[in-house]
Amino acid sequence: IFCIERDILEKDLQIKRLEEASILLVRQVDLFQKSFEEEKQRRQKAEEEILNRVKQLTSQLNEDLTSTSAQISGELKRLKSELSDYAAHHTEARESLSQRVEDETSKLNQALEEERKEREKNEESIINTVEKVFGGFQEGLAVYKS
Repeated sequence: IFCIERDILEKDLQIKRLEEASILLVRQVDLFQKSFEEEKQRRQKAEEEILNRVKQLTSQLNEDLTSTSAQISGELKRLKSELSDYAAHHTEARESLSQRVEDETSKLNQALEEERKEREKNEESIINTVEKVFGGFQEGLAVYKS
């Protein structure tokens, strides 16, 4: 009987230890579950914050890109306009210079033509005068000889 009582006591002791271990294990599993859930919630919150921050940064980047694009587009339009104005001014200046050169060339040719005509006229006048003088000398010589 003593052995049986001792075996029963040992078994009771083992059962008690197992129950304590089981209770401890249940508590630890419960603590691990709570820790796991808390960690899961903390990570979800961190992910949400990260996603919100990424959305904010993406939005800000898009705004900055849109603004910069608009500035570049405006500057490009301004430069194109300036280039067009410069090209038009350059064309006008070139045409004006070309016209002035043509006008001056025409005036110069006209002056040269007038000068040529004046010389011809003067040469004819000189020739006529020389012919008259020569004719007068011939008449005078003919009178002198007679």
